[in-house]
Amino acid sequence: MPEQRVGDTEDITYDKLVTKEILEVGEGVKKPSRYAIASITYKCYFFDHTEIESVDAPVKMSIGEGMWPEGLWKAVERMRQNERSKVRIKKKRYGFKQNMRMPKGFEGESELRQRLLSKGIIYEVKLHEWVDRTDLLGDGCLLKRQIQDGNKKDWEKPTDRDEIVFNLRATLYDQDPNVTSEEQKGIEFFNRQDWSTHLQDPEITPALLKIIESLKKGEHSEVAVKTKYIKENDPAVWELLEEKGALESGWVIVDAELKSLVKVTNWYADAPGTGLKRILKKGKGSSPNIDSVIKVMMKVTVNGEDILNNFPVDHPSPAEYFTSLMEEDKENLQKSEYCFTFHLDTYTLPSPIIKVLKSMKKWEVCEFETTNISKLLSNFANEHFDQYKAFKIGDKVSFIIGLISTSHDVYFYQYTVQQKLDRVNHLKTVAGNFFKAGNFAKAAKLYQRINGYYNFGDAANNYQKEDEFSEEFQRINKELMALKVTCFNNLVVCKHKMREWQSIVNITDQVIDMDPDNVKCLYFRGNAYLELEEYDNSTKCLAHLVQVDPAHKDGRALFEKAKKAKKEYQENQHKKFSKMFM
Repeated sequence: MPEQRVGDTEDITYDKLVTKEILEVGEGVKKPSRYAIASITYKCYFFDHTEIESVDAPVKMSIGEGMWPEGLWKAVERMRQNERSKVRIKKKRYGFKQNMRMPKGFEGESELRQRLLSKGIIYEVKLHEWVDRTDLLGDGCLLKRQIQDGNKKDWEKPTDRDEIVFNLRATLYDQDPNVTSEEQKGIEFFNRQDWSTHLQDPEITPALLKIIESLKKGEHSEVAVKTKYIKENDPAVWELLEEKGALESGWVIVDAELKSLVKVTNWYADAPGTGLKRILKKGKGSSPNIDSVIKVMMKVTVNGEDILNNFPVDHPSPAEYFTSLMEEDKENLQKSEYCFTFHLDTYTLPSPIIKVLKSMKKWEVCEFETTNISKLLSNFANEHFDQYKAFKIGDKVSFIIGLISTSHDVYFYQYTVQQKLDRVNHLKTVAGNFFKAGNFAKAAKLYQRINGYYNFGDAANNYQKEDEFSEEFQRINKELMALKVTCFNNLVVCKHKMREWQSIVNITDQVIDMDPDNVKCLYFRGNAYLELEEYDNSTKCLAHLVQVDPAHKDGRALFEKAKKAKKEYQENQHKKFSKMFM
């Protein structure tokens, strides 16, 4: 921002009909924004120095409002605090107009009034201070003045399903009381304290919705609302205001304080409202991933009755308990065996709860409430509760979870070769358990994860710089590499159960590259081609299978089936084309 000097002149309007000359430099670099409430003193006169008006006590003006000459407020908008400037308004375009507040002695249809409306004028104006207002709609209809800022660490504002508690008072005025010097007695027509609701409440009118959406938790603001906006957008409220004598040019002053905000996330996009996550206390830091080992406190409630709870019973709420913890308390709690420990990659929690945990941060407390019981009936039971016995269709279930700690293991490629083998075997075992339970999609997902370790080179690298020529390394690495084909084939079996034939062809392409004579791969590949009605590929693949393993009974039967299907297809095609030439 350039330094000011007495005598500096600038054009305020593009056509140079309004100019500003600095008489006294201001302070700082900030300038008022549009619709700010500015306190000014001034004297106004014609170009021949005939005085129009002189004001020594500060008066308020709303920058951008039509009660003041446009040339004046545009110049004030370019001033700094305590700056005094001479503003020349050369023609009536930027000066006084018919509907403006007229200086004393210039009212009515006098010659003075006509001169004021037609001649250029000069202001010597000083900007003492201002209060910025936010134009919520961009048209000057809702102007917000902040009385008390909200939580500086919490920038979030209410949306759709968020649960809020706020105070609200609305008062009707003929003029905006923030800028008028006239005494006004407003009519209070709404006052509700500790209003607990959400933004989808039908009582939340369009104007009120815009106001609430602009507030942060703990913020206290005043919003000036033009009654013409209410007339156009809130017919029911306008009807009430009309009964109280509202003018279309009037204002409603809304005093709003957002006392509480609980962020609520709709968890199931395909079934809105059947799963809601509420953040009762915010946490910080990184979130768990599927490889994490976590410690939590958890309260599980079914239809209003607790079936599990390791939160202290002598605290009013889990969120308040976590908030009350000192650093020493937190350290002790992380070491305590009183907390529940879960290895997320053992899948001993329902799928939605694992996803909720992966969205949380350390020392966060949240509630997950659901009526979508079918989604809870997933994965495996744990030592604390069995979802298949605890929940039934029609129940309303609530989980309150406090995340105490989460471990973050190194990435797979950073493991030693033994750790890699152990990791692959662990995931293979879990995938096998899902397969036995009939959850082929979950099993396939885990096998795909294992295959990614091989395909992207993580299994083969030697990040730890171990001795690759040692007998132990070579033995373990050989065992690790042998699992590659096994896991690819297991994925093929999962896809077979899921009837995803094209996926089988794509996966077996990789297996064939590694082991062209793999019988299991050839069998499922030949069957997939048969299901896709690619008879040539099917018979070719199965012919290779029976050549490699002539005693493979299922393979020979499938080969015969494929040859028969191919023959029938060829005969049908022959008949179809024969008719074309008859």
